[in-house]
Amino acid sequence: MVLPNESVPRCDKAITKYTKIIETDPRNAVAYNARAEAYINKGEYTKAIVDCTKAIEFDPKSAQAYMNRGIAHTKLGEIDSAQVDFKKAKELGYKV
Repeated sequence: MVLPNESVPRCDKAITKYTKIIETDPRNAVAYNARAEAYINKGEYTKAIVDCTKAIEFDPKSAQAYMNRGIAHTKLGEIDSAQVDFKKAKELGYKV
């Protein structure tokens, strides 16, 4: 879901905030995942996938990161990749 234009500044603020956290703690999976959510909300799905992949690298049990990456893949029409991520998120206990 892409937010209305008035929500873009909030996404930009979140992206800036989490980027600063990542700069000081480059292995912070939570910050990567949170920034990915902001990218998803802004419609920047490729950037979201990159951040989710980093979050998963640092926390392979992050069901939320798999779910977010699946959402981003879906938005890009990459259905097979999305299904793999959604399945993994469910295996890790993600609840809808």
